[in-house]
Amino acid sequence: ADSLDYRFHLWTGSFRAMLARPWGWGLGTFVHIFPQFAVHSDRFIADYAHNELFQIGVDLGIFGILWVGGFLFAYFREALAFLDSPRIEENPKITAAACMSAVASLFVVCQLDFPLRIYATGLIFSVYLACNTFLFSSRYLDTANQNVTPSQQRGFFLLPLWKIVAALVLWILTVPTSRQLFAANHFKKGTQLEAAFAWEKAGEEYEKAISLAPFYNEYYEALGRLYRKKSLLAFKRGEKKKFRRRAIEAFEKAVKLHPYWSASFYILARLHKAEGDDAKTDFYYDKAVKLAPRNFLFVYEYSLFALHHGNVDKAVRLFERYQSIPFKEG
Repeated sequence: ADSLDYRFHLWTGSFRAMLARPWGWGLGTFVHIFPQFAVHSDRFIADYAHNELFQIGVDLGIFGILWVGGFLFAYFREALAFLDSPRIEENPKITAAACMSAVASLFVVCQLDFPLRIYATGLIFSVYLACNTFLFSSRYLDTANQNVTPSQQRGFFLLPLWKIVAALVLWILTVPTSRQLFAANHFKKGTQLEAAFAWEKAGEEYEKAISLAPFYNEYYEALGRLYRKKSLLAFKRGEKKKFRRRAIEAFEKAVKLHPYWSASFYILARLHKAEGDDAKTDFYYDKAVKLAPRNFLFVYEYSLFALHHGNVDKAVRLFERYQSIPFKEG
């Protein structure tokens, strides 16, 4: 019951996000934009909506949902046509019925969890669909003469051209994908070195990851967190200030790439607070609270900051919001 209740809160927040931007927020943005639409607060970060339709609706909007609907319609239409074909033997039909049942079952499961968001499961499902396509396409063949039907002959002459186009597209996509893979490898190595307190080498790995994939905000955030650690642990004032400014620079680049991630704005507020820049501190606290209005920590610290600087009215409003935040243990 608690798990279903938690999912209901996720779905409600996801629906609010869809209403706010029906054309979608972009692929991979769910974890960043969801806090501003959440209807409850807990100790977990919501990476996924636990419902594939809501997840796609947030990422790609109504057009993404229509695309999924079109895919399902095309799949089941082809599967049913295969089962209804008089030229197909009984055993392949049994196999096709099993495949269709598996896809239908997976679709149901996807409305309560996120199995396709797991890389291994997604890859296996892609191979599975390819096998389904090979099976269903056999109904177009004339099993008596081993020739394609006349309705298919007209389109088959374009097959070599499509192969060339597909290969060209894959080759073009391989270049940036390879850079991303190398960047991810450097990033992973950097996190391992950072955990082992080899911070200088970790910083070098983060820099390499950024040079290969400068459009990933996570790499700038990791570098910023590393510089912030160095700033907090440095003894000399000059070194503290140097590392703090490098951290600010990294996080400012991160929020430019992804302006919906509240945690980065919160850390920028803390960094500017340490710098003594009250105006920027207030600005970044305000951004963090707007993006995550039900985050206990953000609201509470912003209220203390406002009170400390004599803005009593704002502090009272923030304390009242803090007390009104519903908490749900996920």
